[in-house]
This record gives sequence, structure tokens and C-alpha cells, in this order.
Amino acid sequence: MVEDLKSKSVKGVIWSFVESASTKVIQFVISVIMARLLMPEDYGIVAIIFVFITISQVFIDGGFATTLIQDKYKTERDYSTIFTFNVLLSVCCYFILFFAAPYISSFYNNDVTLYLRVQSLGIIIFSFSAIHKVRMTVDVNFKAIAKVTVISALFSGVVGIILAFKGGGVWALVGQYLTSAVVMTGMYTITQRWKPVCFFDVSSFYRLFPFGTRLMAASIIDKIYANLYPIIIGKFCTPAQLGYYSRAEQFTSMPAYTCVEVFSRVTFPIMSKITDERQLISVYRKYISLSSYIIMPLLFVLLVLAKPLVLILLTEKWADVIVLMQILCCGFLLEHISCINRNLIYVKGRADLALKLEVIKKVTAFLILIISVPFGLIGLCVGKASYGLLAMVLNSAYTKKLIGISIWEQIKDFTPSMVLGIIGVLVALIPVYSFDNMYMQLFVGGFVFFVCYVGLSIITKNESLKEIIAIIKKNL
Repeated sequence: MVEDLKSKSVKGVIWSFVESASTKVIQFVISVIMARLLMPEDYGIVAIIFVFITISQVFIDGGFATTLIQDKYKTERDYSTIFTFNVLLSVCCYFILFFAAPYISSFYNNDVTLYLRVQSLGIIIFSFSAIHKVRMTVDVNFKAIAKVTVISALFSGVVGIILAFKGGGVWALVGQYLTSAVVMTGMYTITQRWKPVCFFDVSSFYRLFPFGTRLMAASIIDKIYANLYPIIIGKFCTPAQLGYYSRAEQFTSMPAYTCVEVFSRVTFPIMSKITDERQLISVYRKYISLSSYIIMPLLFVLLVLAKPLVLILLTEKWADVIVLMQILCCGFLLEHISCINRNLIYVKGRADLALKLEVIKKVTAFLILIISVPFGLIGLCVGKASYGLLAMVLNSAYTKKLIGISIWEQIKDFTPSMVLGIIGVLVALIPVYSFDNMYMQLFVGGFVFFVCYVGLSIITKNESLKEIIAIIKKNL
């Protein structure tokens, strides 16, 4: 049992990393091309639209779908019931957004009605494949998920570039999203080959309802907060400024969430299967140290190389993105710790605690947001970064009650990676400021950082590096 879980965990991490990394690389390349073809204002308008779409999407992905992954006694009738519920709920969300679109346009003093009505169709399309993805996640079949997401990202990206090249503007981004929804749903349906065994089972729904609604409420609160910044920036700043913010957040979150998503998606189903407390603690701490070793250097190097990266890839018209990226990097440093701790709460079946935490965190976050507004776009980013660190502390504090691991023990697990990252940044600053050529700053600075990071890891006999090498050797 233990070895089987370990094997699944390793394979899950590898394939989930392949999926996330490949998808993010494809999305990154496509976003660079499209950023050169489109204007910051175009991204600002889509960012306004996407706020409401992502919040609506939570109703499908953030509650009952997650419950099915956690539930050890799920049946085919449970899957079928939640499938029906998701589809009906997505239709309701679409019509709410359809009729609310003119009022949203009025709020932002920007006509986004048609864009919102068209792009919102993706909510309905995605709902038809939510359960198919859940079943793959339960089976830890991240290889199949990788194929779906990579092909979808590639195909939709090509469509987006073609539309952008032909002068589609905002419609290029809308078309990219809808293409992704169609391709992804079609491939999940074909790959999983699952069909509902019933329309709707009332007893099944009521059994899942208490846990599912609490998770949904927690996810909605979390997603509303995540989109508060685009809402506020869209209201009080120009579409171009919102475009700068959305690009900065995308570029910063890309390396962070690539790894965060990997560990989050794998840890949840794996830890849900573990019944032995000591084994759970061991797996949990290993995930903390290993994820920190991978994620922290990526964010540190992005922080120091933000300027040459933006100017080379996006050109001078996106120069305002640089300082925003550097600030947000600091906020994402401990995001993976928060995600793993949140998954632990779900694993323990404490949806009540998850909801309580989200309320506490988001009330605090809202206060930080209000304080940050007068300080403009940079002040808002500083506030968001500060909240990222605070969220980690709050999530980690409850781990002591759940499995007996204090916040100081968690800090001990990620401190070696942070120290190595800080030293690497300080050393990499030398070539960055020694060269005037942006390409030399980027490549030499990046090379020096990673040589320093890995070299010091070898010298200090870092356990995470040993673990990574062992995994690679085993799976070659």
C-alpha cells in the first residue's frame, strides 16, 4: 500500500509537472507573441471580463467536484448527480452574466457587454468535462490530463495568434478562451469515456451537500479576493494599467503556479488515500521541502531578471510591468506552502475550518486592499504581496492542530531553499549590473544564479536535491 502510494505520488508529480510546465511554456510563448500584436488596453478589457467568468467557474470546480476527490465512499451515482448539478449550475451562471453584462459595462464605463456574453459560453462548455477530469485526478492519471491540457493550449494559442494577426484585438483573446474550452471538453470526453448512470440522485446530493457547499463557499471567497485587484484596478485605473497588472501577474504566477499546481493537485488525492498519521506527516513535510526547493529559485531568478526579460520579450511598450513583477514575486514565494496546508485541511475533512480561514483571511485582505488603493498600482501590488505572506502564516498555524507540525517546523523545512535562493540572487546581480546588453544580463545572470544555487546545494548536501536526483534516476 505504502509503496503503491509512493509510486503513484512520484509518477503523479512527474506527469503533472510535464503537463503544467508544457502548458505554461506554450502559454508563455503564445502570450509573448500576442502581447506584441495586441495593446495593453485589449488585455485590460479581457481582464475585466475574466473576473466574472473565473468566479462563476468556481461553482463548477470549487465545491462538489473537489468533494468527490476527497470522498472515500463515492459511487457512480455520486459522479452522475454532480455532473448534472454542474451543467445546470453553469447554465444559470451564464444567464446571470448575460443579463448582468450591461450593468457591468456601466460600472466600468467600458462597453464589454458583447465580449462578456460570448466568452461566458465557455462556462457551460467546461461544465461537461469537469467530472471527467475529477475521475482522472482520483485515479492519479495525470499523464492523460497532460495530453489534454497541452494539446488544448497549443490549438487555442494558434487560433488566438491568427485572430490577433488579423487585427481581431479583444476577440483574439475571446476566441482563444472558447477554443480552449471546446478542445479540452472534447478531449476529456473522448479520453475518459464516462457517461452518467442516472440523471440526478437526491440522496446522493444531500450526502455530499454539507462538505461540498462549505468548500464551494471557501473557494468562492478565495476567488473573489483573487479577482478583487482586477475589479479595483479596472474601476479606478485605465484599461492599459489593468493590462500591465494582468501581464505582471501572469508572468509572475507562471513559474510559481506551474509548480504549485503540480504539488497541489498531486498532494490532495495522494494524502486523501493515506490513513496512517505518521506517514501523512512524512509525506506532508517532504512536499513542503521539495516544493520550496523547486519554486523559490524560479521566483528569485525572475525577480532579478525581470527587466531584461520584459524588455526583450514584450518590448518597451510593456516596461511598466517590470516593477510590478518584482513586487509580486515576493508575494508568491510562500504560496505553495499555503496551498499544501489548505489541501491538508481538506484531507482532514475540515471544510468548516477551511471556510472559517477563508473568511478571516479575506476580511484581512480586504482591509489591506482598502489601505493600498490611495497608493496607486504599485501600492496595490505591495498590498497583495504582503497578504500572500500573511495567508501562509494563517494557513500554517492550523497545521499544528491537525497533524502536530508547528509553523516553526514548516519554516525549518523551507529555510534552506530560501537561503540558497537569496545567495544566488546576490551573486547573479553582479553580471546583471555588469552588462549593458539585455541579452547578456538575461542569459549570464540566469546561468550564474542556477550554477550558484545547485553548486551550494551540492556543497551543503541538500536533501531536496538528493530526492530529486533519486526520482530522476528511478524513472529514467
